[in-house]
Amino acid sequence: MMRFDYLHDPEIGAIAHVRQAASAPALRLPLLALLMVAVVELSIAGMLNYRCSLGHAQQLAAERMERVSASRLQRLKIDTSRVERLLALDARIHRIRGSGTLEAARVLDVANHLPPSVWLRSIADSDRGEVLVGRAEGLASIGDAVRDMMSASTVTAPQLTEARSLDVKAMPGLMSFQMTLADRSK
Repeated sequence: MMRFDYLHDPEIGAIAHVRQAASAPALRLPLLALLMVAVVELSIAGMLNYRCSLGHAQQLAAERMERVSASRLQRLKIDTSRVERLLALDARIHRIRGSGTLEAARVLDVANHLPPSVWLRSIADSDRGEVLVGRAEGLASIGDAVRDMMSASTVTAPQLTEARSLDVKAMPGLMSFQMTLADRSK
């Protein structure tokens, strides 16, 4: 036996009545139109959501590429400075090689007249002659270098243009210096 709750259960035959109303020929066209409108609205909403998420993804990709490009540009600048230093060194070597034995003999003469406690960081040509930049273990070592340069055969007139103390804990008394040498052949 089947029980029927008059307060909560639908009217007997209500489902059949709704099914007949939905399948009625007069309602088929409006229901189909309503279904099509719902499908179109859902597809438009989906497309807008896709566009927004695509735009956001493209913006994030552009920002990431900008950061990557900035870091690559920084690395390129570092690599460029290294290449420029190597090109300057290469030009210096070609000048020495192209000058034949004259400049090579001058560089060798300068190196042979430096005391063991003095070392060079660079030798450059200037309008006043050769400019030596280096470091030494104290002022006495720089004085020895100036004195020894007076006896060099290819350069003359050593002039100490700068000497200053460097604050290096590993080597107390370390000094940097700059000295100008005139070419003896001129």
